[in-house]
Amino acid sequence: MRARIATICQAGRFYRSVEGNRKHVMKLLDLALHQKPDLVCLPEAFTTVNVDKPLEETGESVPGPTTEIVGKKAKEAGCYVICPIKTKRNGRIWNSAVIIDRSGEIFGIYDKVHPVTTFSDYTVFEGGVTPGSEAPVFDF
Repeated sequence: MRARIATICQAGRFYRSVEGNRKHVMKLLDLALHQKPDLVCLPEAFTTVNVDKPLEETGESVPGPTTEIVGKKAKEAGCYVICPIKTKRNGRIWNSAVIIDRSGEIFGIYDKVHPVTTFSDYTVFEGGVTPGSEAPVFDF
């Protein structure tokens, strides 16, 4: 089976707020959806890039504001969307890829096993993020 896949990059357009980043990437998602993809991959942790606030304040519950908006768009377009955001669950922060299905529902969550580095020499890792413990496989 063939599938149409779209990826989105913020390309240096970062805002100082979760809302600003979300709004910008949603505009890019709308552009991608015009191409009728089967799957869209959003940028990693796109809502919190360049936001100078503690992760405890910017992490989102699932479902939450970003997954609700993305879910509506996925349902309208009839496609899957991988929505990577910082999530907040059980008092911890996770770097998660939330998978939203064609009906706009949360289909699965992957929590990044290896937190990202903040320096090119890989000596300092993203503080406060809980590493995932599994590498799930999702059947679409």
